[in-house]
Amino acid sequence: MKVVCIGNSNNLMFSVVRYLRDEGFDAHLIVLGSDNKHFYPECDSFDEKYKEFTKLVVWGRQYLSSLINRKNIQKDLLEYDYIIACGSGLAYVAKAGLTVDVFIPFGSDLYLLPYYQWKHPLVMVLCLSFTFFQRKAIRQAKNILLDIGAVEMEKSLKRLNYDGNIEFAGVPMLYQPSYNPKNIESYLGKNRFDSVMKQARDESDLLVFHHCRHVWKTISDPVSVKRNDRLICGVSILKQRTPDKKITLVLLEYGPDVEASKALIRELKLEESVIWLPQLERKEIMTYLYYADVVAGAFNLSWYSYGVVYEAMVMEKPLLHYREDALYEGMYQSLYPMFSAQGKESIADSLQQILNDPDKAVAIGKASSDWYEKYVVDNTLRIIKHKLLN
Repeated sequence: MKVVCIGNSNNLMFSVVRYLRDEGFDAHLIVLGSDNKHFYPECDSFDEKYKEFTKLVVWGRQYLSSLINRKNIQKDLLEYDYIIACGSGLAYVAKAGLTVDVFIPFGSDLYLLPYYQWKHPLVMVLCLSFTFFQRKAIRQAKNILLDIGAVEMEKSLKRLNYDGNIEFAGVPMLYQPSYNPKNIESYLGKNRFDSVMKQARDESDLLVFHHCRHVWKTISDPVSVKRNDRLICGVSILKQRTPDKKITLVLLEYGPDVEASKALIRELKLEESVIWLPQLERKEIMTYLYYADVVAGAFNLSWYSYGVVYEAMVMEKPLLHYREDALYEGMYQSLYPMFSAQGKESIADSLQQILNDPDKAVAIGKASSDWYEKYVVDNTLRIIKHKLLN
């Protein structure tokens, strides 16, 4: 059985491919021309084994499906028995006259790309063709693997009148054999900012790592808003409460509102407590998480899972983000342990709990890692093997 996974936004399919290969599938990855370079496999792997089963294709860019000959797409896909896809790759599968066996959405490929968006008149013709094929591919998909609690995505499926099979399960976005504290230890000291992170670790009573995109003033896509400002303000409040403690917040220069966050930090006179790193490859992020006491996520909408959440889990780090538990009751036998907060005061309260009781925070991080292995990896691979690829 030959399986192809198309697209690698959020490093999603590279992880799925490796798990499938571990299970005995002849699985391959097609990286699209539209995938950001920091989502290429080399950014998510400490070795080059991926070259044996990875191919980069020229097609796949958003809104340009009308410019690609369908035969070129077919040439890359007809050798496979099963197609698993995410992102803009779905539109190209539909244009090639093929059907997606399993659609695993990462976000905007489901709630944004299937719909017309007003752009420059010269671009609209391209948009119309692309959105037509994106909608067609989703509606024709035999199966959709949807992360539990992805409310916005469920709304979009209803809007698209999808009547195929939906399996609700966490999506294994991280390849746990590579990313775990024990394995990461062998790579410490080999990365660009290891010395910065080690010094911060040695000098800090509390080290907070926050690698979400900065989106809190730019609201053109409300679903993507993170409210990073609330975390920054929460750290400021905690510093005022505990002037004798060294609190360090690590942020990435990633997202449209980085400059707004820097301005807020200056306004709060928090510069000495903040370390800015550039946008990082995942393998670097995972290495630097080793040094953190807590990983902070998003504080706007309630999300059960996303990349930052799972990245913290596999590195056994406690999570701090906003989760409204009532939305997810009954979806799992148990919800993963974490610190939930949304406003700046509650964020400061949670950080203070971690500062006051680090042993409890460590235990929560370990328990969340066990939860990821049980509910996201083992359970989801079982669903893919026995339900979706038969």
